[in-house]
Amino acid sequence: MSFRQFKSALRHCQFNTKGQDFTLAVFCAGAQVWASGRIMHAAIELAAFWAIAFLTLSAAVVLLNIFCNVIENDMELLSVGKEAIISGLASLIEALGAWLIVLFIPASLRPMGLRAMIVPLIIVGLIYRVAHLESWSIFEVGLLLAFQLAAGCLVATLISGHFLAAIMVVAVFGVMLAILASFAKNL
Repeated sequence: MSFRQFKSALRHCQFNTKGQDFTLAVFCAGAQVWASGRIMHAAIELAAFWAIAFLTLSAAVVLLNIFCNVIENDMELLSVGKEAIISGLASLIEALGAWLIVLFIPASLRPMGLRAMIVPLIIVGLIYRVAHLESWSIFEVGLLLAFQLAAGCLVATLISGHFLAAIMVVAVFGVMLAILASFAKNL
């Protein structure tokens, strides 16, 4: 993005807005220059976030089904196709949330900006609660999001090469599930 590109885009935008509003022309020029060099990378980032969210959410559904069978909870899943559609829609919402944070929040403020991910997580929880209205309680929805968080943390620590952290994620989550299972079996 050079000054020359911006100046050329500004001239084009001033011609299209007929010089009525210089602020609109500057905004238009900035958007054109940004889009010319960034739009494909943004689409690739969104697709990557969507793929990661879909894989972790699908793994979370499978792990939740296994866990509920172990504790003899009568949780029901829909057909594979319907669950894939629900996971695709829910993971798209999560991916859009993560993508918007990465796109608009500067790198130095992203740890604080990750608090905004609570909104997509609440929407995903509502989607799963409505899709499984008769058979799931809030317990299963919370467990689903916990399984997804654990799967995402495990994959992230393994990819980044922090194997001790990956072992800790598995150990801590395993202990928490064992405690939860012991309480759930006693009920």
